[in-house]
Amino acid sequence: MFEAIVVGTSIFIFGTVATYMRQLPKIKRRYDYAVMIFILTFNLVLVSPVRSEIIVGLALDRLATVGMGLAICICISIFIFPMWASDELHYSTAFKFQKLASCVDGSLEEFYTIPNDTETLQSTVMQTCKSILHSKTNEESLANLARWEPWHGKFGFFHPWEKYLEVGETLGELAAMIFTFYGYFQSSKKASSVMSQATKEPTEIVMLSLVWILREFGESIKKMKRCRASVLITPKLQSMKLQLNLIYSADSTVEAQENDEKFKITCSSLLMEIVAKMDLLVKELEGLEKLAKFQTEKYE
Repeated sequence: MFEAIVVGTSIFIFGTVATYMRQLPKIKRRYDYAVMIFILTFNLVLVSPVRSEIIVGLALDRLATVGMGLAICICISIFIFPMWASDELHYSTAFKFQKLASCVDGSLEEFYTIPNDTETLQSTVMQTCKSILHSKTNEESLANLARWEPWHGKFGFFHPWEKYLEVGETLGELAAMIFTFYGYFQSSKKASSVMSQATKEPTEIVMLSLVWILREFGESIKKMKRCRASVLITPKLQSMKLQLNLIYSADSTVEAQENDEKFKITCSSLLMEIVAKMDLLVKELEGLEKLAKFQTEKYE
């Protein structure tokens, strides 16, 4: 009777603690399967007859099963059909930069032509931005798997996969800002054509620069070579900030209505936020280049 109480209490306590630990983010990302195996093995051993030879044999059988499964998975993943999570994370991060740049570049021509039906433009931008935002969970899973992979190709044991997640998160925030700007501009029916033309020049400056910078970043990550951030991109961002301040601080030659003035101020604020987020993205990428030891690109 006493033995049954001890067994039941132990199963409840250890099962509760292990189940709770599975919900912790760090444990769930890295050791979820291991904790589940521990719960199953612990319960199986504990409820078995309390004889040392049976318990030891059962534990050895479980260990051998886990070892064989691990060996088979490693052999298939390395020698037969290699699929590296690190490669997928690396190239998917570079692809997101290219994808967002192509989306902005492709929709820029239609940006100031406000048709009767704006759903096509908004749908394109929305789908691209949402795909970037929703890729966070998949990237976290890939980064977790990449930490356990052996040294292969350009990726060593201490490659900064956490920095990839930080870069991806900042890019997602930038995508959200771009979608907000597009959505506000296209849905603002009260903006006069005069004010639309007044915002056209600064918008084109920011968006064209954004396209160029994103493509530079994408190529830099893909080739693992240092971007020209400190040479060209950072001064360009500073120049954009000055131009936006000059354009929106200048007095308008047309007496703007209240709604038009609100439209102008909102566009100015959103563009400034986009430029600030781009500046932060430059710093994040510089940190990735340093930690991942990107090669210095030679310019002719």
